[in-house]
Amino acid sequence: MHNSKIVKRTKRTLSPWVAIYEDEVKSNGRTEVYHAILVPDYVCVLAIDKEGYVPLVKQFRHAINEMTLELPAGLRENNISPKEAALKELLEETGYKSESEAKELISLRPCTGRLSNKGWCFFLNNIEKQRDWIPESNVELVMTKSSNLKNLVNNGDIQNGMHIATILKAINEGLI
Repeated sequence: MHNSKIVKRTKRTLSPWVAIYEDEVKSNGRTEVYHAILVPDYVCVLAIDKEGYVPLVKQFRHAINEMTLELPAGLRENNISPKEAALKELLEETGYKSESEAKELISLRPCTGRLSNKGWCFFLNNIEKQRDWIPESNVELVMTKSSNLKNLVNNGDIQNGMHIATILKAINEGLI
């Protein structure tokens, strides 16, 4: 039976992108302290062109001190819709866009025990490279066949949990 209740919450802002809640939680007559990390909502997009290629991005992730291979993704900023944020990230990171409608594959909570944010994952087909795109200096575009995505997940080349969920959901729905 649920009888837990936050009795005191203190918020400490660390940066425009991160804050921490320190919560005193009363449960079964005992009070314990818990912490939660407040980060902005996040989006990612699995996009595919007419030849079956998917743009991925390779970039350094300081949180794990490694280069990663990921779907185009980023923060949902300025109160724009998750879909708009996903399309914006796709264009910024890869130079691709599409006139097709983006399909929301799944929305999820990346880590309910520690993180406050929500994630949205989209699928988009018929993407086309934009001629006037200027690559971001810290992001490398990597194109792969959609049929190779499962191997990249299985080999540990793609490790971001939200991105793996997006790929597996797209496979499950027969989109790739």
